[in-house]
Amino acid sequence: MQQKDRPITDIKGVGPARAKALHCIGIDTVGDAIYYLPRDYRDLAHADRLADIRAGEEAVIVASVVTKPRTHRPKKNFTIVKAVLDDGTGRCAAVWYNQPWMATTMAQGTQWVLMGRLEARFGELSLQNPAYEPFAGDLPGILPIYPSADAVGQKALRGLIQEALAVAGPLEDPLPQGFRMRHGLAEVNYALQSIHRPQTVEAADQARRRLAFEELALFLLMLRSMKEALSVDEVSRPFTCPQGDIDRFISSLPFTLTRAQRRVLDEIVTDMRSHTPMNRLVQGDVGSGKTAIALGALYLAAVEGRQGAFMAPTEILASQHYESLLQALSPLGISVGLLKHSMKGVEKREALDAIKTGKWQVVAGTHALIEKAVTFHDLGLVVTDEQHRFGVRQRAALKAKGDAPDMLVMSATPVPRTLALILYGDLDISVVDELPPGRQPTRTRIVPPEKRADMYRYIREQAEAGKQTFIVCPLIEESDKLDAEAAIGLYAELRDGALHGVGMALVHGRMRAVEKDAALDSFRRGEAKVLISTTVIEVGVNIPNASIMIVENADRFGLAQLHQLRGRVGRGGQRAWCFLSTGAAAADSVERLRVMTETTDGFKVAEADLMHRGPGEFLGARQSGMIDMHVMRHLRDVKLLSDVDRAVREVAENPAFAREYKRLLEAARARFERKMEGIVLN
Repeated sequence: MQQKDRPITDIKGVGPARAKALHCIGIDTVGDAIYYLPRDYRDLAHADRLADIRAGEEAVIVASVVTKPRTHRPKKNFTIVKAVLDDGTGRCAAVWYNQPWMATTMAQGTQWVLMGRLEARFGELSLQNPAYEPFAGDLPGILPIYPSADAVGQKALRGLIQEALAVAGPLEDPLPQGFRMRHGLAEVNYALQSIHRPQTVEAADQARRRLAFEELALFLLMLRSMKEALSVDEVSRPFTCPQGDIDRFISSLPFTLTRAQRRVLDEIVTDMRSHTPMNRLVQGDVGSGKTAIALGALYLAAVEGRQGAFMAPTEILASQHYESLLQALSPLGISVGLLKHSMKGVEKREALDAIKTGKWQVVAGTHALIEKAVTFHDLGLVVTDEQHRFGVRQRAALKAKGDAPDMLVMSATPVPRTLALILYGDLDISVVDELPPGRQPTRTRIVPPEKRADMYRYIREQAEAGKQTFIVCPLIEESDKLDAEAAIGLYAELRDGALHGVGMALVHGRMRAVEKDAALDSFRRGEAKVLISTTVIEVGVNIPNASIMIVENADRFGLAQLHQLRGRVGRGGQRAWCFLSTGAAAADSVERLRVMTETTDGFKVAEADLMHRGPGEFLGARQSGMIDMHVMRHLRDVKLLSDVDRAVREVAENPAFAREYKRLLEAARARFERKMEGIVLN
């Protein structure tokens, strides 16, 4: 076993509790720690003067604590610690939320280096949740800032990573020397030292580029290898797709297709008429009308005697699509069915028989569609919704149910095109870049803790006017570790408090299906004016009368997920609002959310999400650690992206580099196979 493969518990000071916290951020081995790269740096070589700093500016100050910190508890499980600082040129407050230990850490008379945004609040200047380092007479220079480190702490992570570098010793470079020289890349040990302890910001940038190139190249090689293993030379039976059938479907719709919908449908029809199986990704913002396009493709398959399957990631969404299929296709003489995991006994057997005999021409369902027991009569078209929830293997499993069927995958999580071309290299890409007429953009506002009461008063007023509201929480039950509003707790709090007397319903993932359906039905019928839920309603719940979305602890969500949630309201044509309640969020978390208030363009949101959270929103939640943050930051650098893609193609396709390719592929498998265990790739 190589030193870098040793468990993280071999590092001094890492016991079971610390190892569990590290596991949550993807660090299980010494090597994981070494490759847990900074997302940013704090240049502490020079301190600012409080007298010169304006509200809203980032600051680095060296200051003393001049008063004993005060602790305030405005409500249960919520603390505010406030200390007064003086740097010799002026004074300001420092405020920490839900960090009660800061009252003893910031002892009166101690001196600190503090980093954060200076804000004007309640008539005074204050640093909100500032980062801090003890001042020992000299400024610490350039400090790395690591992603997702709340459970461990920045200072502890820095020490851990330095220990890991010492334990691992010199690493064998995964990139062959010839490969490095052709692409101007530094040696790996030099790069790792420079990125974790840079002497200059420029040195850190050079190291980041080298490691980004490495990580992305190995990832693309692994994807390429998996796609090659899963792909075969296929020839499909082409559909004729007569223009008369196309016109009949379009004229049956209760609305007019947008130009973008017509263009994408034409692209799909061209694919369906080909002898090569269609493999097409349809991207489109929330509400852009992707489902209508999929319905058209399924209709064209069904009228020619072939079956269509529509797979969705949740039973709620599968049921939603089933209702849409019934409404759109039944009047056209197409039989539609639904298959879910929750089906039992006679109902399940009848569903399987209807699929096998071809009685059902179009079938909506969940992952139940890829079970061994499912046999299609003649599967000609496969549609999967919410592409980021599925991967190559699951798509392949469903395709294997037919004889080289066409494949159409849809995603309402827009991916910047340069990234999509690489991650979805096995797919042609269509973009529905136009919203239906009458769809108004949802206005979005960030709601700080002191404005929450006003927000709920507004919700009450809207409920009395007949409007409906979603309230989404990140957790089901209370947690001592996370400052998050739990759906169950918030439901009880609002029922007995701010929304007393307003009809409410509660939905979360641990409810029985019959309870969940009853709650959703009461909201659909308008009996409940407020639905409190976990993210189970992220997709698949269509309530045209819902005009308000509240997301509690919004800073704990990815921007792409917030964009999905925002898309749940305003679907009836009325003006809609999305309120992002931040609780005690740190200043940088609130700054990240500002993107949501500035744009409703899903592609701009996607770019911002890549910068802040990495590829998890696009590769699936369980895969968020597969590429480290430094890679994602460079994915906006189109030149680097192109350079890596070209380098991978060259080494994989040029026989002169066969030995390099073999070594790189071995490195790719060593890097990613453990992380990919039990995970599907997009």
